[in-house]
Amino acid sequence: MFGWKKKTQPAGGDDLISPVDGQLIELAAVPDPLFSSGKLGPGFAVEPHGTTVAAPVAGEIMLVADTAHAFAITTQLGVEVLVHIGVDTVSLNGRGFHVVEGIRAGVRVSAGEAIVEIDLDTLRTQAPSSAVVVAVTNAAKGFDVSAPNLSAGPGEAVLTVREA
Repeated sequence: MFGWKKKTQPAGGDDLISPVDGQLIELAAVPDPLFSSGKLGPGFAVEPHGTTVAAPVAGEIMLVADTAHAFAITTQLGVEVLVHIGVDTVSLNGRGFHVVEGIRAGVRVSAGEAIVEIDLDTLRTQAPSSAVVVAVTNAAKGFDVSAPNLSAGPGEAVLTVREA
């Protein structure tokens, strides 16, 4: 009637997958109170074994930190997802991180698409934790977030986010 379009919800909502090969863990296990308390929103973390950090969900890149230690994606449904690589890694000033060519704010990505390459040795020796955190930062704005499925395999949903 007024010419705007309601965002269409994908069947079942937005599924978030692990952004990196590794061991899925609860946010509470991340040694940073901002993440472990859930202040940034519900989510999960991964102790990485792999060196490629990918998009956990399809959407538009909204932010890539200058130091490449974090990025944010907004899905078609409007879910805002933050991926933060390691704890206190902003202090590394980009050492150990490399943004994949062509990745920047405004670019649309698919779930599983490479975003950042990391040097695990640098992270493990220079940061308090190498855990990769995935948080739904706007969950309180009308979204239901499932409990994390910490036994999910590669490419399987760890979290599902639906409109409330």
